[in-house]
Amino acid sequence: MSVDLSLLEGAYLRDLLAQPQAVADTVAGLRTLPALPARALTRRRIVLTGLGSSFHGLYPLLLRLVRTGHSAFLVETAELIHTQSALLDKHTLVIVVSQSGRSAETVQLLELLGARSSRPFVIGITNTSDSPLALQADAVVPLRAGAESSVSCKTYLATLVALEWLGGALGADDRTELLREVEQAAPVVRDYLSNWRTHVAQLAADFTQLRHLFLLGRALLRSEKLDAGQGLDQLGVDRNRRAGDRKILDRADGVDPVVRLSWYSAIAQQIVLVTQRGINHA
Repeated sequence: MSVDLSLLEGAYLRDLLAQPQAVADTVAGLRTLPALPARALTRRRIVLTGLGSSFHGLYPLLLRLVRTGHSAFLVETAELIHTQSALLDKHTLVIVVSQSGRSAETVQLLELLGARSSRPFVIGITNTSDSPLALQADAVVPLRAGAESSVSCKTYLATLVALEWLGGALGADDRTELLREVEQAAPVVRDYLSNWRTHVAQLAADFTQLRHLFLLGRALLRSEKLDAGQGLDQLGVDRNRRAGDRKILDRADGVDPVVRLSWYSAIAQQIVLVTQRGINHA
């Protein structure tokens, strides 16, 4: 089937193709960060929080922390404020992810913590250096994704890489080896996106008569399924949530997890591009 690629041209595609540089710039920034202070590493529990794609991107870190014996919780920021604020004591490490660093719920959470005499240690992950989160967190892991035009893509992928690094740092992994691992993400995504026209044409051919797209993901890929679904929602594609399967998600076996996660994210966001053509998905 012939695909009119001009339908896909625009600011979102430019953001998508800029993902490798966003990841490379974020990794370069990680090299300059100081080691986490001991008081961040000795808390009894770890609470991970965010909204939207920032929340979805935290799921792989949750799995990593639980696997290594930490008492970890993943709570959406609004829920953390209104129903689970008892977790926010001096024994807790809170990891807050917010692209803008100034969403209403993030600011409300910071205000709640600021009013307490006994508060958790806060690590902020944000793409905005002058945001309330960046200025008020006890430690900051900056994203260097640059501005985005619409749906999160550069910041989401940069967040995945930053969280992979942070998970290793919390586990006292070797710093040099940890940086070497996350550095692999940008070249893999760059290689995949360099052939985006071919990939889009292949996906469009697969979707010629498709009425429903089923997104399936577990473990590391659960975050990609949720983020892809959210991206489709934000682009106005009609959707029904169901379990399902796509064979294209089986091609990256045997490679480093952070590379595989970045590769899958690139694929998921290519699907977002293709489905702007008007199909339903689940």
